[in-house]
Amino acid sequence: MSEIGDKINFAWENLMQTTITGKQYAAKGQPDTGKWGEAKRLLQEAINLSNPAPPAPIPSVVPQKGLAAGSPEFVVQYHGGDFSRYADIAFSVKPQVLRFDFQSGSGTSFKKLYDQCKILGIDVLPILMITGTKTLQQVKDEATYLANNYSVKKVELGNEVNRSNGWKTTPDYADYVTKAAAASIILRQKGIFLCASGLSQGGGLVSAQQYLQGCLNAGLDNYVDAYGVHAYGEWGRHTFLPGIRSTLGINNITKKIWVTECGSSTTGAITEQMQSDEISAIFREFEALGYVDDFHVYSVIDHNSGGTNVEDNYGLFTTGGTSKIAASTFLDAILK
Repeated sequence: MSEIGDKINFAWENLMQTTITGKQYAAKGQPDTGKWGEAKRLLQEAINLSNPAPPAPIPSVVPQKGLAAGSPEFVVQYHGGDFSRYADIAFSVKPQVLRFDFQSGSGTSFKKLYDQCKILGIDVLPILMITGTKTLQQVKDEATYLANNYSVKKVELGNEVNRSNGWKTTPDYADYVTKAAAASIILRQKGIFLCASGLSQGGGLVSAQQYLQGCLNAGLDNYVDAYGVHAYGEWGRHTFLPGIRSTLGINNITKKIWVTECGSSTTGAITEQMQSDEISAIFREFEALGYVDDFHVYSVIDHNSGGTNVEDNYGLFTTGGTSKIAASTFLDAILK
């Protein structure tokens, strides 16, 4: 391991050995003192060795309402690689932006879907996939390729990083923040607005709030302009989302939250009308909150309409391209 890696590991171990009293004290915005304060300073110093000071934050951008498509490889896997058809179907409900995973290189599925979106006038929100298995240099290279080859206004730094994502059995806050910081420095120089990874509301290595607090302790707020969450269903909207907002508030952070995934799957007992009702609630409630800006409904087209896997049926359209009730609901809310 590099000297910098050794310093980060040492600092993080020091941080984790501090008392819960010290953590609670610091979380309330009080001056960092004693062992807790020293541990936080060691960790930030180690991260700063890997990444120089970030450029100034990007001013607020116009909020957008759109669709989340997941991986662009889904178009190949489930829809015959017909990127034009996929984008046309998405365009029919007038999303302002389409969110999907970024891929470096020419001839990628990302490039094909990006090109179709640009033809139709749909903005693209790339997800720079930050994982534990990628090296710091790989993340820097991908951020540089994105910045130099695509015209985008916004980028999301990772996807559900509070789940395993290559970090195995324990979360590595310092590793995520180090990589996000490196990408931030590259992308902010191009004037790109940056959202922290959308956090999963379930299945995480630790709770999303605990993961967010660990990242904030490691200095994440210096490198992002908004915070991402994935809020599915009533629990996601009424419990999970406010919980994330509470964690930010405890840390005196007033930046906006983006709900980078939300929606409902028409699997099992969930009917098209119930999915439509969820879309209505998403627009009604998120637009009324003062702290949510962008949100993205997942997804565009079913992977396998009628399949028993919940992931098969999140689309506003069936696999064959027929609109569900929720497609009209989404369109009406956009045009309102």
